[in-house]
Amino acid sequence: MIYAKDVKKSDKGIYKLILRNCFEQAEATFTLKVRSAPKILDCPAEIFCLEGASVRFKVGSKSIGSCSLQLFKNKQCITDNRITFENFDNVIILCVKKVCKADRGKYEIVVKNNLGQSKAEFSFKVIVPQYVLRDFLRRTL
Repeated sequence: MIYAKDVKKSDKGIYKLILRNCFEQAEATFTLKVRSAPKILDCPAEIFCLEGASVRFKVGSKSIGSCSLQLFKNKQCITDNRITFENFDNVIILCVKKVCKADRGKYEIVVKNNLGQSKAEFSFKVIVPQYVLRDFLRRTL
């Protein structure tokens, strides 16, 4: 087993290991990946959705390796099965199904691994269809 100390991001790359003794030589190539705390790079400030509809939106992130995702509203972790996460390389897709008025408010998404975490906030706004129709009729009549 090989251990590395004081590794920096600039140390990542492909390395060749050569082992020799007086009888023979062995070589191995390996890739060093340097893990770091995840970072949220891009998160929409506001999300709008019609009541009863579903919405999908993306949050740009950067992480190497696995990380966990949590969504909070009023500092309470949300475990609603209507809300799902899909984590791809540099994008997190959030999906909210059957949006209701109670979904309105400020949210915080937290992405973390054993090296740290990153947070971002956004507002979720629910548009009630009857008010959209009423406003449309006012403008057109």
